[in-house]
Amino acid sequence: MTVSRSEAQATITNWDTGYFNSADGYIQGASLTDTPTSAPPSEQFQTTDPYNGGTGTGDNSYVDFIPGTTYGGGAGSGSGNNSVWFGGVYAEGPGIVDQAIYKNFTSSILNATESATFSIDFRLIESTNIWDDSFSFDLRDASGTTTLVSFLISPIGGGLLDISGNGVDFAQIQYSGLYNLTATLEGSSWDVAVSTITVGTNGLGDVTSFVTNAPGAVSSGALAGGTAMDFESVYISWLLESGDINDWGDNYMIINQMNVTSEVIPEPGTWAMGALLLSGVAATIYRRRKAAVAATAVES
Repeated sequence: MTVSRSEAQATITNWDTGYFNSADGYIQGASLTDTPTSAPPSEQFQTTDPYNGGTGTGDNSYVDFIPGTTYGGGAGSGSGNNSVWFGGVYAEGPGIVDQAIYKNFTSSILNATESATFSIDFRLIESTNIWDDSFSFDLRDASGTTTLVSFLISPIGGGLLDISGNGVDFAQIQYSGLYNLTATLEGSSWDVAVSTITVGTNGLGDVTSFVTNAPGAVSSGALAGGTAMDFESVYISWLLESGDINDWGDNYMIINQMNVTSEVIPEPGTWAMGALLLSGVAATIYRRRKAAVAATAVES
């Protein structure tokens, strides 16, 4: 018997401005707060570096329309899927060295043979500062204390970036290009592909179509801890190269969309229930046909 697999949505987020708070942080856009309330609980993001109104530091993310990156809505419309800017944009300072915006969700994976897929579209904009800070997509457990796999995006000079996962180098990409990173976790292992995204835009700069090229780089490895069943939080981190909150790079990441989905195999109990239902339907059909035959015989 062929085992059937089905796609189950663990969480999906389109980075709508309604999921952020405009009362804190950057005044140029809708900024992330450490206690978001405007989004449904399943869609809320938090930060490890809350904005400090006294020092003007922390909470270094905001949402805006980015021509060539933003999906739909139109410039200044406030609708559609606006993009998140995260990092040293506008030279606003962080409050801690390794800050992150993060999101928790409830996994739908039930056993070791099922898998979870993390997908994110992003750009990294080059710094004019002496420091080119790094960024990472850190996939963790529900507590946020155990890293399953971390994909590090590090500047290497000459307008290039290195991407590695748990210490495995597997890709070099150009600053400012639009890319997709898709990673699949299954059991105690991971595999990943990085692809270039090409976009078409309308007069307002909306992304009207995009085609993901064949994967430009792929790799795989063992999870640093836990299994795919433990994957219940995503941390997007800004890592200061200088190690000094008073001396940060002004490069930054633009993120358009992030998805987490899971591939679920129905439980044996589900198969058994399905078999019972099918047998019940078959029995009913058989009885009805038998009764119809008997009625015909009586009439004749």
